[in-house]
Amino acid sequence: MTNPLSALVLAEDEGKRFRSEGVDICRSLLGKSMLRLTIDAVLGLKPLRTCVALAGSRPGVREDASAPGVEFAPRNESPASSGLVRAVRDFIRRGNGGDVLVMPADLPLVRTSALRSLLAFHRKAGAPATAMGARICVFDARELARVLFRLPRRGPDGDSGLSEISRALRAAGSRARVFPIRCASDLFRVRSRRDLLRAADALRERSISELLGKGVAVLDPRSTWIGPDVEIGRGTVVYPSVVLEGRTVVGRRCLICPGVHIANSRVGNRVKVFSATVMDEAVLENDVTVGPFARLRPRTILRRGSHVGNFVEMKNTDFGRGSKAGHLSYLGDSEIRDNVNIGAGTITCNYDGSKKNRTTIESGAFIGSGTELIAPVRIGRGAYVAAGSVITKDVSAGALAVARGKQVERAGWARKRKARRESRIPEKG
Repeated sequence: MTNPLSALVLAEDEGKRFRSEGVDICRSLLGKSMLRLTIDAVLGLKPLRTCVALAGSRPGVREDASAPGVEFAPRNESPASSGLVRAVRDFIRRGNGGDVLVMPADLPLVRTSALRSLLAFHRKAGAPATAMGARICVFDARELARVLFRLPRRGPDGDSGLSEISRALRAAGSRARVFPIRCASDLFRVRSRRDLLRAADALRERSISELLGKGVAVLDPRSTWIGPDVEIGRGTVVYPSVVLEGRTVVGRRCLICPGVHIANSRVGNRVKVFSATVMDEAVLENDVTVGPFARLRPRTILRRGSHVGNFVEMKNTDFGRGSKAGHLSYLGDSEIRDNVNIGAGTITCNYDGSKKNRTTIESGAFIGSGTELIAPVRIGRGAYVAAGSVITKDVSAGALAVARGKQVERAGWARKRKARRESRIPEKG
């Protein structure tokens, strides 16, 4: 029976020099922090326990590391490098034996496959400890416990790190093994802003290489940024200068044009997203067309076959099947059902100064250009709203609503005004 695995991720404080450069483990690489990249690689091994030992109380670290199955060491047990032995001691004391993986959180390029190979090597060798470089180690919990509780809190150099633990195992008569590194990037440490750029570039190249192998056409990999959690279906074409990040899923045979930025969104099959469109936490069903220059904010859903054109912004809006908003409109906090036409310049006035209100437009309605819909309001099925209207009351199904001032014409007004102005102009010279 395979030994159970526990994992300890050390979110260490790298010192004043590192912090002074504005780099920490919560810095984002392609939409994901270094800490979370490391944790996800560990979780891919499916350990029985995963603990993150936090050093200090920097804001946002615990929130960034939170994931199902992840626990945290209490703050007074969280190690800087000099407190590593104490953290491992406590972890072993509360564990169930088996193998213990100990590694730092500043290795954003480490892969689950590399950690799995390290673990297999360790178990086959039957070693008390196996290291991949000096940064990642797997220990036999019982053998480690046998020597760990006799260690001083600090070694002779003032630092009780992984090397100090390995020396203690050797001194006790145990032989640690070294796992040969197969890809140097797995041990790449981010210590500066320049390292951040190198790590982000490596992640980008890794993601794009995998997608190319799955039948995705990335036309200019050098200018395209695709995060590690992004999924793209076969036959999709990604043009230059595209950014796809977070937990974004793009379906099959889509077209993603230049300058598009999509984060944490779901895109169906055969969708066309034209240039300079920005999407965040949006859902596009199959056969949707968006852009150019559209903005889809969180909780926006575009139903199958709908069309959203240039300079249209949506927020918290459910846009029905076959509905169209061609240009220059804002639709917020709305439910717009099937086959609705939204004319240019339409605005849902959803905020009254204290709360947001919803607009509902039933199927088949026609909203003329330049309309303002003062929420809360409902437009009935098949109703027409005349261009330039300001709608403050519900419109019945099948009705025509006109809400605009009466046109007034004053004959000769413009000619008389021009004459008056010319009579006041002084003569030159």
